Amino acid sequence: MDRVTFGDGVSYEKASVIARRFKYTADYVGQLCRGRKVDARLVGRTWYVNPDSLEKYQSKKKRPDDKTLFNKTILVESRLNVEPVIGKNTSRSLRSQRIRLLLRIPLLTICLMEMIYTHV
Repeated sequence: MDRVTFGDGVSYEKASVIARRFKYTADYVGQLCRGRKVDARLVGRTWYVNPDSLEKYQSKKKRPDDKTLFNKTILVESRLNVEPVIGKNTSRSLRSQRIRLLLRIPLLTICLMEMIYTHV
C-alpha cells in the first residue's frame, strides 16, 4: 500500500518511498509534511505525499532568488573595503610588543656571537 488515491483523484505515495526517490530522508519529508510545505495527508501514523508537490518544492528550493544573490554580493563587497580600526589600547599594546621585541634583539645577537666565538 505504497500508493493511495483519495476522493479528489490525486495520487499520493508513502513518505518513505518518496524520500528514497528524491534522495531525502524520511524524517525530512515528514517535516515538510508537518510544516505544510508539500501536499500531504496523514493516514494513521503514515504520511502520504503528492509527488508533484514535492517536485515543485524541490525546484523552488534549488532556484536562488535574485534578491538574495544581490544582498550577498553587496555584503561581500562591503567586507572587502573595510579598513582595520586600531584604538588607543590596541596601539599601546602593539608599541609595548615592539619595544619588548627590540629589547630582545641585542640580547639574542650577544648570545649568538658568544656561541660563534666559543665554538671557533
